[in-house]
Amino acid sequence: MYNKMVIPRILDKKYYRGLDTLRALSLLLVVISHVNFGNGNLLDKLHLGAIGVDLFFVISGFLITTLICKELAASGGFDLKAFFIRRIFRILPVVFLFSLVLFLVDCVYGLLISPNAYFSGLFFYKNLTNFTTHWENAHLWSLSVEEQFYIFFPTLLFYVGVDKYRKWLLSFLMIIPVFNIIHFNGVLPRGFIHNIVAVFANMFGLATYCILIGSLGALFLFKATDKLEFLTNLKMKSIWSLLLLLLVIFSSFPEFNFDFIPNFLYKIILGIGVLLIILLKLSNEHSSVFWENPILVYLGKLSYSLYIWQQIFTHNQPWGGSLVTNLICLLLVSMVSYHFVETKFIKLRKSLGY
Repeated sequence: MYNKMVIPRILDKKYYRGLDTLRALSLLLVVISHVNFGNGNLLDKLHLGAIGVDLFFVISGFLITTLICKELAASGGFDLKAFFIRRIFRILPVVFLFSLVLFLVDCVYGLLISPNAYFSGLFFYKNLTNFTTHWENAHLWSLSVEEQFYIFFPTLLFYVGVDKYRKWLLSFLMIIPVFNIIHFNGVLPRGFIHNIVAVFANMFGLATYCILIGSLGALFLFKATDKLEFLTNLKMKSIWSLLLLLLVIFSSFPEFNFDFIPNFLYKIILGIGVLLIILLKLSNEHSSVFWENPILVYLGKLSYSLYIWQQIFTHNQPWGGSLVTNLICLLLVSMVSYHFVETKFIKLRKSLGY
């Protein structure tokens, strides 16, 4: 089922330099957005949080697919069970801890968060509900999108093989915009067909679109790295990658988008831009003052915990307090979450042979 794969030289490494900084910058966009949420100022109108999440999605799709392809190249097979176990140990502990803490905060401050709001976050179907009802864990919609991708698409790759999986991805990239346009413009009357389209549009929306672009980009690198030699041979890669990142962010500002250009085309522009940044960083043998900045690299390692916990510290905090105090608390809580939950469960997973 699986054709023989060879790991490209730029991907044949355990640590991808620069990607932690890219994750950190994505997280900072989310935090800036949420701090200014609802203020009506420029930083609120630019929807930086949505851009940051899209950056996360492309990176995630790229890295997950790269790990699977490297496993296929090394062993000629793909252990789907081990993949799911690794995802469970990586994702669930922090989400369950966050939900438990949020429940205790709810009890103390009377937030009146509904049971469905908790369950949809814990069991990753929040993007299929009215997730904007309760701010405190509304951000788990994005985690739901990722987990649904992890369940569906690696399973598809496992059963159909790399070549057919690539064709499936291309098909989804063409179909998803059509379903979104039909559903969100109310083209169909309510009924069975409308409901089917609605489920597809919400489960495989433009958020999933960004993950699929990242996944397809990883497959392309495995198959045709030689076609991108002009980029790998480029001088001043760190500067070019930073300029490209600024261009990607600028082109994603809704205030500067053209109404006659469909939204999914902007997702494609963002996705391709992020993939080019990743390629420039992977092929750069020299360190960069910016991309290897130790503070940004560390924030990148904390990015998952920071993203999970930031929602209750950046906006509408029930306990009040100054923004500076809340952001310091966010950093401290995220550090504890990373060092004493994330890393501990990863070590436990490895001790179990996964």
